[in-house]
Amino acid sequence: MAVQATFQSMGLRVEKAVAAHLLLENTHESNLVPDIARVDYLTGNLGRIHLRPLEGLSTFVDDVYVFGYLRREDCVVRGGSLSCTTGEGGAAKNTIHRIANAVYESVGKDPDGSTRGHIQTNLVHTIAVRERTEGSAIRETIARIEFDTQEKALGKWRELYPGDEPAGLFVAKVDVSEIPMGELQASLSAFERHLLPYGYGLYSIDYTRDFSGVLDRETLVEHLCAFEGFREQGDLADAMRDRTPTILENTDSVGNHVCTWVCTSEAGYTVRTKIYNKVVSNFEAGEVREPIGGHLADYVDCPNQHLRQTFLHPDVQARGCTRIEVSLYACSGWDLSAETATEVVEEALALVSPQDLPEEEGLFVVQPPAKQWENLAACLDRCLVLADRPQGTIFVAWYAHTTTGRVSGVRVRPTKANADASWERAVEWAAADFGFRACPIFRVDILAADEEGVELGPLRCYTKDADASTILAASKRPTQLHPDGPNPETLLRNAADPDAVAEVVWATKGLGAILDGCADLFESKTDNRHDPQRLAALQALAEKEQEHRAIEVAHQEAEQRATLLEAPAPKPMDTTKAIDLPPGEYICRRYASTTFRGAPRTLLFLVPTGENGEPTTDIETPTYGHFLEKEVGTLGGVEALRKARAPLLCNLGAE
Repeated sequence: MAVQATFQSMGLRVEKAVAAHLLLENTHESNLVPDIARVDYLTGNLGRIHLRPLEGLSTFVDDVYVFGYLRREDCVVRGGSLSCTTGEGGAAKNTIHRIANAVYESVGKDPDGSTRGHIQTNLVHTIAVRERTEGSAIRETIARIEFDTQEKALGKWRELYPGDEPAGLFVAKVDVSEIPMGELQASLSAFERHLLPYGYGLYSIDYTRDFSGVLDRETLVEHLCAFEGFREQGDLADAMRDRTPTILENTDSVGNHVCTWVCTSEAGYTVRTKIYNKVVSNFEAGEVREPIGGHLADYVDCPNQHLRQTFLHPDVQARGCTRIEVSLYACSGWDLSAETATEVVEEALALVSPQDLPEEEGLFVVQPPAKQWENLAACLDRCLVLADRPQGTIFVAWYAHTTTGRVSGVRVRPTKANADASWERAVEWAAADFGFRACPIFRVDILAADEEGVELGPLRCYTKDADASTILAASKRPTQLHPDGPNPETLLRNAADPDAVAEVVWATKGLGAILDGCADLFESKTDNRHDPQRLAALQALAEKEQEHRAIEVAHQEAEQRATLLEAPAPKPMDTTKAIDLPPGEYICRRYASTTFRGAPRTLLFLVPTGENGEPTTDIETPTYGHFLEKEVGTLGGVEALRKARAPLLCNLGAE
C-alpha cells in the first residue's frame, strides 16, 4: 500500500509523480511488465575479438557540459534534493535559454553562414552548494575549475548578483555530436566567452569513437585489475582523489554493459573513460534525468545522423558495437584539441585491446545486434499502458530493469484529447501503435490523484496479432500519435469489461485504521498463518506517515508565510483604497494585477502587523491606491513582484 508520504519522501508532488511511482515501484511486483535485469546479451556469441575501428567513422565530440550557479530563489528543495524552479520564467528554462544563446552565437552556424539544426541542451545535475566539496564530484570539479581560473565564472556571477552567494550548482549537457570536431574545437573558446557573461563555464567534454565488437565487462575488469594496475571500488568522487586508475562499481545504476574508470592526467585534470555496449544502451537507457523512457525507437530509426551511420555500418551489424567515451573534467582550453581527442581515445583502446594479446583471447566478443535483440526479446512476454488522465499523459512501458530501477518505453501527451471519447481513443491508439505483438498489453488507468488518494480503474488487457502494424517499424516520430494510423479496434481485443466500476486502490487518510482493518490479509507464505511482524511494520509505517504529514504541513505553512505569491484579482467592490486603512505597518504575502477603466492596477493583500512584526489577524485586505501604485512602480512594477520571493513590508501613512 503506497501513501502520499512515500512521494513526499522522494521529493515528488503526488499529482504529477504518481504515474512514475506506479511504474517504478509497482509494475515489477504486480507482474505487469517483464524484468530484464538478468538478460545475458552475450549468450550465443561467436567468439573473442579485439575492438576494431569502423571505417569512415572517426573520433568526434559527443557532448560538452556547462556548469553554473543558482540563486536561492532559483532553487526548490524537495525530499532533500535540490532542483531548479520550472515553468515560464523559471530558472530551468532561463538557464537552458542562456546556454542555447551561447551555443548559437559560437557554434550555431556552418562555415558557409547557414544556421545549423537544433542543438539539444538539457540540465542533467542540480546540487546544493556546500562549504566542503569532499564527496561530490561536481563540487570538486567546479572548485578545481574556479581555482585554476581565479574564480572567473564565480566572479562574474557575483557581479551579476551583488550581495548574493550561490545556493546551488548546475551541470547542463549540450549535444554537439553532429558538429564536425574541427569546427567545434575551433569554436570552444568563443563558446566559453559567450557563457561567461552569465557566470557560466565549461565543465567537461566527451571525446567519443565507436568500434565493432561487444564489451564483456567481467573479462575486461579482470584483465585491467590483474595486468594494468587498476582497482575496482568507490564512486566518482572517491576515484577523483586517488592517483590509482579506479573502475567504478556502478553496475547497480548503469547495468552490466558499461565499464567506467577514472584516473588523473599528468596535467592534473580528471579523465573518465566509459566503455559500453552502444546497442544495449539504446535498448535499456532512459531519458536525461528521467528513470522512465528509452531509445529503442531511436535504434530502429535513428534521427541522429552520426549514430545512424554507426548502427547501419556493416561491421556493427556483423559484430556489434562498443563505444569508447573519454571525458576530460576541469581541463584547460589549451588541452582541448583534435590531437588530444585522438590521443586519449587511442590510449583507452590500447588498454582494452592490447596488441600482444592474441585476438582469439581478446577481451570483447562478436555478437550481432540481431542476436542481442533476440536474447532480450526472449524475456518480453507482456507490456503495460498506464493512462494518467489527470495529467493527460500516456505511458507505454515495454520492460523494466529491477537493478537500475529504470523502465523502458515511451510517454505520449495527446494534445487534442480533452473529451473522454477522444482520450479513450488516444489510449487505445497508444496501445495499438506502441504495444508489442502477440503478447498481453495490460492497461491501468489513473482516474484521480489528489490529497484524498489515488483512484485506479480496473485492470484491462489487450492483445495484438503477430502480423499487426507497429510504430517501431514505421515512424520517425516515436512519441506522437498519428492521424493516418490504423483503427485501434482492428488491432486490439479488449479482454475486460469496459463498464467495470472503478475503485480506490490506496488512500492516504486514516492509514492506521485501514491497516488494522486489513490485518487478516497479511499472512506468511509458509504456514498460512498471520504474520504479526509484517502488520507491526505496516502500523509503524502508518505512524511515520502521520508524523511526516504533520511536519510537512507545518513546513508548507511556514514556507507560504515567507513567500510572495500572485493571486487572482478580486472584484472591484471587494477592494479597499489605501487611504481608507488605518496608518501603520502591514505585511503583504499576496498581490494581484488587473486593469480598472483601462488603466493597470496593482492590488496588495495587506495584513496589519504588531510591534513584533507578526500579523495581528488572518484577514487580508485587497488594497489599491495612487501612491501605492507609484511605490510598486519604483520597485520595478508587477514584473519585480513576480521575481520577488519574500513578502513585502508596507508602512501606510496619510497619502
